[in-house]
Amino acid sequence: MVALAVGERAARDGVLRRRDGRVVATVPTERVYSTPELLALEQRIIRYARDSQDARVGIARARAIERAIAARPMLAGEQAVMVRRLTEEWAGVAVVVGEAGTGKTLALAAAREAWEASGRRVIGVAIARRAARELELDAGISATSVGALLEQLRRRPVSAIPPRAVLVVDEAGMVSTRQLVARVDHAAARGAKLALVGDHRQLPELEAGGAFRALTTLLPAIELHETAARSRGGSAVRLPCFAMDRSSRPFSDTKTTGALWSRTTRTIYDANLWRTGGRRATPRARS
Repeated sequence: MVALAVGERAARDGVLRRRDGRVVATVPTERVYSTPELLALEQRIIRYARDSQDARVGIARARAIERAIAARPMLAGEQAVMVRRLTEEWAGVAVVVGEAGTGKTLALAAAREAWEASGRRVIGVAIARRAARELELDAGISATSVGALLEQLRRRPVSAIPPRAVLVVDEAGMVSTRQLVARVDHAAARGAKLALVGDHRQLPELEAGGAFRALTTLLPAIELHETAARSRGGSAVRLPCFAMDRSSRPFSDTKTTGALWSRTTRTIYDANLWRTGGRRATPRARS
């Protein structure tokens, strides 16, 4: 074990996730411990992310980028910037940070279209199969779970991540350091771009983590701040965020006001305006 400095790497928002899944408060000044193995893995991730900023991978053609953005008039300014930075910048590792509802998935759909039109294969992965299915439905990115991709990489490493592909890791803030370093190693070996998308300020990793949070501070992260819904006409509608109580129920739908709010993401939506990517009428707090 290695004792870190007091307060260093303290859990985000002063909480820790227990083995049983419960989240408990931490003491800000308590000493934090790690292992030489985990510290070495984190350094490997950070070193590759920094060294690959000029790797010239995952670049889409300018015409394909503009066509994908123009096809989605509901994209807000921040989301269009996200599409352009993901598809134009040369970095081997790109980091996208934004709360639920800021339009990350909508922007990923446009980026996926631009990449594919430029001959890039786009692969998605998420901690849970449910999240992977939503990434596939909402962004059109063929996706699977972290565990399933690891198994594919063991059996068929070449076909699981083809050369010059783009690997999108959704909910990257919940991916452990060991799981993330495996993604990095395979992406590096195949000359693939790694797009890490998530919010390190929400739920912590299920296992030992902290690498994604470190990358958000060490790399020029793409940040989304505005929460927006989609009107029936397809235009973006900014919505306010409010603090929510910590109930076990994920959503509350008030019939009288039409307001849908997520207790887990602390975001409130207008259920009459919300539409994900212009295809679903069911209010949702995914981004």
